[in-house]
Amino acid sequence: MFDKHFNTTGRSHVSVQVNEKRAPTDESIRLLREMEEKLEKRLLGAFRIGDNSFYGSIHVLEEWDTCMIKAKIRFTLNGVECRCEAEEDRAAFKPQEFAMKCLKVVQEEVSRRITANIFKDNMDQFTGLRLR
Repeated sequence: MFDKHFNTTGRSHVSVQVNEKRAPTDESIRLLREMEEKLEKRLLGAFRIGDNSFYGSIHVLEEWDTCMIKAKIRFTLNGVECRCEAEEDRAAFKPQEFAMKCLKVVQEEVSRRITANIFKDNMDQFTGLRLR
């Protein structure tokens, strides 16, 4: 409502503190990247996926009572027997799409089993790990 005016007579001392925020130097960026590369190599060396054996078979059958086409897939991954299946409505059946669907089902199961083994074998790597 009213403007305030301050009149000072005489001398007054004003202290201003300036905080300087500097961008990282090239040397600190280089050191950071070097540390990240070493950490990445160490982590990738800790998780090994190898010596996997895979044997399998697929049987496609048509169920007349439900009008469904089913693929029963059985495979052995590293000595462990796994089973999965895919199904498609008979009216919407397209062989190429159904083959891709079966492949995706197998991929998901293999991926789930292999990653479960990786984390089970390397769980000690995660102890003490803090996420931000």
